[in-house]
Amino acid sequence: MREERTIQRTGRSRYHGAGTGLILNPLVLSQFLRTLAILVNAAQNAPEWLAILGPDSLELAVTIGTRPISSMEIEDVPPRSSGGDGEGKDAAVLVAALELALIVLDGCLELDGGKSLGLDHTNLILGVGEWAGAVFSNLEKGLRVVGGGGLHEMKLQRAAAGLLVKVDELRSRWSRSMIDTR
Repeated sequence: MREERTIQRTGRSRYHGAGTGLILNPLVLSQFLRTLAILVNAAQNAPEWLAILGPDSLELAVTIGTRPISSMEIEDVPPRSSGGDGEGKDAAVLVAALELALIVLDGCLELDGGKSLGLDHTNLILGVGEWAGAVFSNLEKGLRVVGGGGLHEMKLQRAAAGLLVKVDELRSRWSRSMIDTR
């Protein structure tokens, strides 16, 4: 919030949070998301998983995958980035966010067929589908993500395609009961 309020200032009067350079580093953030994905997957049998852990983890993955993390990222966007989704992000962060979302959707489909997530968090499911579709279509158009190429590009395509398949499976199973909010 402080970064956003002081974004129009220049020099030393502009606020930069202490330690944000370390935690918002793409390498650290991607490892954090991967660790969270492992923990979420391990906690699948917890009674709170369907109601709290799954939806909140999915929302975190979408938030990190779609929005700029700090105002510094908005300024330093190279012109070759993919735009819109994942703009200025390192490809590793985007891959980790997609994989976290994929693990959550897979777990929800495995536990209750996606009923709780599809019926209680319909907007979130629709948002995940739009996000994965945008990432996949941008990659198919040939647009690049910062830090992409090689292994990361292949992982990005796989994770986005897998997420699209899981969202489509969940939608096809519960589409009659989902409330269309568009």
